Amino acid sequence: MSTLTVTSKGQVTLRKELLRHLGVKPGQRVDVEVLLADYETLLGGQGFHSLAITPRHGLRAGSYVADHRDPFDRLLAAQAELNQLTLVSCDPTFQQFPCRVLW
Repeated sequence: MSTLTVTSKGQVTLRKELLRHLGVKPGQRVDVEVLLADYETLLGGQGFHSLAITPRHGLRAGSYVADHRDPFDRLLAAQAELNQLTLVSCDPTFQQFPCRVLW
């Protein structure tokens, strides 16, 4: 699992594998634009893939009767429900939606 750690000083720690992939040595700066340009490769290298937003997701998100109106949260719930995925979140809001939630 890839994670970023924020130190008590507000700094972010990148995993060694990612730094090696980017060719970054200790003390060097990381260009965020390089990370973004190589996003798909980095994502795939960690075993993840992008999930497109489809009209079906949008229609399902709009059809929920839950009180929570945040469109992004509704879209995440719809994607999890329709794609039979588990939504990982500690936000209790997602308990209102008919999707599997972990945390």
